[in-house]
Amino acid sequence: MAGGPANMFGRPATTSENDWAGNGTAEPGSTTTTIMTGITVNGGAVRAPVHRAVFKPDTVLNGTYRIVRPLGRGGMGDVFLAAHARLPGNFAIKALQADLASKPEAMARFKREAEIMAGIHHPNVVQVIDFNVAPEGPYLVMELVDGPDLGSELRGGRILAPGEVLAIVQQIASGLHAAHAAGVVHRDLKPENVLLMGLSGQASVVKVIDFGISISDSSPAITIDNQVMGTPEFMSPEQALGRREEIDARSDQFALAVLAQTLLARRPPFKGDTPMATLSAIIYGEPESMAAYVLWPASEVEQILRKGMARQRDDRYPSVLDFAEALTGALDRSGALATVAPQSQAVTAPAPLVKSEPTGTLQIPLHWSGPRKVLRVAVLTLLTLFASGIIAARIMYPVELRRGISIVETKVRDGWGRFMSR
Repeated sequence: MAGGPANMFGRPATTSENDWAGNGTAEPGSTTTTIMTGITVNGGAVRAPVHRAVFKPDTVLNGTYRIVRPLGRGGMGDVFLAAHARLPGNFAIKALQADLASKPEAMARFKREAEIMAGIHHPNVVQVIDFNVAPEGPYLVMELVDGPDLGSELRGGRILAPGEVLAIVQQIASGLHAAHAAGVVHRDLKPENVLLMGLSGQASVVKVIDFGISISDSSPAITIDNQVMGTPEFMSPEQALGRREEIDARSDQFALAVLAQTLLARRPPFKGDTPMATLSAIIYGEPESMAAYVLWPASEVEQILRKGMARQRDDRYPSVLDFAEALTGALDRSGALATVAPQSQAVTAPAPLVKSEPTGTLQIPLHWSGPRKVLRVAVLTLLTLFASGIIAARIMYPVELRRGISIVETKVRDGWGRFMSR
């Protein structure tokens, strides 16, 4: 994703991030699958809608909100930083694109997003404050979140410890549960729609955003059957098949389980070379095991994740809170919560758990002991061996102990933490 100024959700401005693809057209007689994340698949071609800025800086909307500068853009509209004309404080303004404002479906979806979000009151869901129509077009006003989105953090090389992942999953589950209680299914949960709001001296507060393609019990349906909506890697099987009547809160649970495994293993459980291949893997395949990509026993955690990602809705947990509770217990019993993440590193692909080279050193945090204890045990062991005359003249695997880190000469099989000793 192209870099740019941080938007109101903290993520970079980009022309490849899309949440609606209503302007895709197909050639006569061709078969087209529209995936409502801004891509239209037609004979293998992928197109994104053209973006046009709606508001210019210093524009005052209905005498109340003054546009300061653009923050980001998506397939359905642009996001701006705005100041209140009479009161202190800043807000985020999401404006529908000018070329979409004349389309009844786009207008209905945009207004419906504002109504749905305004009806959800929870600290883990971004708050919608106002909705109105200016001469330039419709817009909605949201709280300004000071922090990046999870997707940009991962692309920037941030590596999350299992405890951090759990805290994020728990807060997302709490926010989604509030939405589900209000009869709303998000339908597009992904790292880019999760904001990390930093508070001084405290852990990040998670905010779920973008209900643009959500469905609600209290609002008329806009999506038609067999229309595939969402982000391929995080779609449930019922979404991937376009079965709108089967989509419910358990569909969001599937996406949350996919997100949890993606964060823990730093690679998605379902991945294909194309969006359609990814959807096929979700419908017919099984999630990839994460055991090779973590340094703690993962069997019980995998059982929890696989239940959350069960192909049949009835085989999943009753609610997202039940899933989060089960994952909490499994991570605790596995010892994963005692694991500390290595220092973040800039990567263009999911980062390995430990920094490694094709042949070189592998750093493994020793979380079960402090440096002094390790050194004391090592010295006592060496003295015992020496006194017994067992020490060989040549040591096959030199081990350097410093600050609780064991550096062992290894041969790395691949870039994801699977390794063999020389």
